[in-house]
Amino acid sequence: MRDRNFLPKVVLASLLLVTPHLHAATWEYKSTDDPMTDEPIYEAVILSDNQVDVSFNRKATLSVITRFHPRNGWNIEFTIDNDQISCLGSCSVTIRLDNEKATNHSIEKVFNVKGSVYRVRNNAEKVAEGMFRAKKILVELEIFEQGAQLFRFETNTFDYGLFPHKPGEKEKR
Repeated sequence: MRDRNFLPKVVLASLLLVTPHLHAATWEYKSTDDPMTDEPIYEAVILSDNQVDVSFNRKATLSVITRFHPRNGWNIEFTIDNDQISCLGSCSVTIRLDNEKATNHSIEKVFNVKGSVYRVRNNAEKVAEGMFRAKKILVELEIFEQGAQLFRFETNTFDYGLFPHKPGEKEKR
């Protein structure tokens, strides 16, 4: 079946190539059912507005994945093209939301089929709450052979209609 949103995505992608910093990063939403509970798993993903230099004259974009799982709670995860985050075991990420003070968060590398994922170890629900209300998100990570690199997200309004579980809410069981 043909994707009815294909043409608008192609047009948007073309505009972004011409004017890469004149758009707001858009949250993309997905939900699937947890087979053990038949309750929804909610996921929201946003891509950085900018790319940074990584090894071998390549550029990379950062993805932030925010997930609520009915049994496991909140997760904030980071992925980058070509697995270029410089982190062995446990390390940190610095996050600044709007004009608030930047905060450091411990992250750890976890593996999945698609490559490496780096997950916030503590306070994921609080980080999610801040990201959902922020208009500007800055994320600084250590990149292999490049040092600390800054990723920018000029975000649009988070849509709780598409991600109905709000941080801080008591779980509905």
